[in-house]
Amino acid sequence: MKISDLYVESLRRSITMSFLNLRALRSQKVTTVADLSDDALIKVFQRCDDVTILRCSNVCRRLRALIFTEERKPRSLVCRAQDTVGIFIVDRRRAILEKMCP
Repeated sequence: MKISDLYVESLRRSITMSFLNLRALRSQKVTTVADLSDDALIKVFQRCDDVTILRCSNVCRRLRALIFTEERKPRSLVCRAQDTVGIFIVDRRRAILEKMCP
């Protein structure tokens, strides 16, 4: 084999390997919150404070339904977020959620 043939073969292999590496990177599974089971999310919500639970309920319909369905169950460990959180308008551009002190 000539040197130019060896160079071309080496270049072809490196391009092929680069392509395979890109394909492998693309095929990696990324886990998101949507992939978590309802039981796992409920365990997460049990560790959250009231403000965080209310904020999570505003993320999407699934979380809202999960939070408020769990709150209605007897002996639920997820707090009743609606009763302990208020919205106070600080200025016209933003609202801040704060815990209401009983």
